Amino acid sequence: MRYRVAWNFETGDTGLLSPGKFLPLRSIAWAALLFAIAIGFFFASVLSAQWLHLPKGWDYAPAVVLPVLSVFSYCLLVRAGEHRRSVEFSWNFSAIRDLAIGSAIGLVVVSSILLMLWSSGLYSIRFSHWTGWLDSFVFDSYISGILEEIAFRAILLRILAGVFGPITGLILSSLLFGLAHLSHATWLVAAEIAFNGGILLGLLYMTSGRIWMSIGAHIGWDFTEESILGVNNHHGLLLSIPNPERNSVLTGGAYGPDGSLLAALVGSLAIISILLVYRSHQQRRSLATAIESASS
Repeated sequence: MRYRVAWNFETGDTGLLSPGKFLPLRSIAWAALLFAIAIGFFFASVLSAQWLHLPKGWDYAPAVVLPVLSVFSYCLLVRAGEHRRSVEFSWNFSAIRDLAIGSAIGLVVVSSILLMLWSSGLYSIRFSHWTGWLDSFVFDSYISGILEEIAFRAILLRILAGVFGPITGLILSSLLFGLAHLSHATWLVAAEIAFNGGILLGLLYMTSGRIWMSIGAHIGWDFTEESILGVNNHHGLLLSIPNPERNSVLTGGAYGPDGSLLAALVGSLAIISILLVYRSHQQRRSLATAIESASS
């Protein structure tokens, strides 16, 4: 018998997303508006200190505060436009657990990719001088982790899944996630990002029902790659350099190990693992429900 996945996330079907006339058009317009606001917060978080000519030290303030404000803004807009509570941003102990689990997943996946490339002679790794970790965390990992997950998962994946179905929404949002990196990546690297990043992070959201695990994985991935592994960063705990004598298709070139064609092997294992764990959880929950029904 074929197994059907019952996804655990809420796409929204009230307010502007209510079924009826022009639903696809309404949904896409609403997604575009929310996406534009999220991207506005992204650039403001990165550049507002420069725009305001803030002194050294104060530049952390907008970078830390604006992503948090973006979460509240998203929740208020969803309440106003969709007439529902943003359960994807529910904050409780489970959210803290999801952030921790997601961070561990991000760390393990990107470290596994680099370990595979290093063992294949595609990378060299040595210890370095670990400095600037706070800048790396705030201005790269924290901002990207929150705002990109709002934009591509909480907005695009969720709303597109509600209109076109979960799998189509996952694929479309992942492709857009990859295309967004073309400003500093090749088409092949963008495809790797769409698969290893877009699909994996999207599944964490779809299976957990909240966005926190995706945010944790995104932050953990970026911080590990840049600050701990020292990819394209001479101030990391380690210094990881691609072998210039090997093809950049295999090493990932200037982008990093997650742009390697071989990274899809680790990405595939991570995606399969997420699906297997979620399927096992669903089956245990179904069994518990059946036992409870039989005993009542």
